[in-house]
Amino acid sequence: MSQFKPQLAITDKIFRLKSQVVKHEKRALGFHATTELLHNAHVRSAYATLAIENNGLSLEEVTDIIEGRYVSCTQNEMREVKNAYEAYSLLDIYHPPNPYSTTAILHAHSTFMTGIAKDAGRFRTTETAAQGRGTIAPNLIPRHVENLLEWVNTSDEHPLIKSCVFHHEIMYAKPFRAGNGLIARLWQILLLSFWSMPMGLPLAAYLLECRENYYNALAIQNKTESTAAFVAVLLQAIKDAVVEYDK
Repeated sequence: MSQFKPQLAITDKIFRLKSQVVKHEKRALGFHATTELLHNAHVRSAYATLAIENNGLSLEEVTDIIEGRYVSCTQNEMREVKNAYEAYSLLDIYHPPNPYSTTAILHAHSTFMTGIAKDAGRFRTTETAAQGRGTIAPNLIPRHVENLLEWVNTSDEHPLIKSCVFHHEIMYAKPFRAGNGLIARLWQILLLSFWSMPMGLPLAAYLLECRENYYNALAIQNKTESTAAFVAVLLQAIKDAVVEYDK
């Protein structure tokens, strides 16, 4: 049994948003994305997830880099874009990563951070500035992530809620020195796809639109309140993304 216990109170807002997502999800379930549509979705997600992290390239520039056209940017920006697209391309319809595997998460982190960070594909080994806010100590990270994944895999909680709690915990515990947000957003789509959501769900695009609320919820000092506020932000973004598919 997992030792991870989420600090989450299901508020009326969370319950309402969850119900709304489920309503739209039933229609989105029948949507089968073509290779071209998935490519476009991954390009858009790569752009949005990097923009959330303050990468200044436009969607057009990100598209040009991925499709091999010249863009005036730094080598680091180009590497970030190519890595992000490759990471989202791991969300393959027929051979997706195991969403409950620590090894798979480390591989995804390596894909995002190769050529950018020396510790690509490895958990952090030092404390972080947020240590006093509940971030776990480095020696406890591997077991903490294993417990978190076991809880996501075995808990009776609704998959929507579990994916949101996972996202919050990665952002809050910061198991990596850099790239936690990139992993959290990618892995939530993977977890949702194992429920019934499309692989090309544009979650990052809608989180970019509410970026301030996204980070404000995470910054709440009380973890129970932070988790509830953060889950509500995520559910709203998921609802908006699913409505787009529904249309």
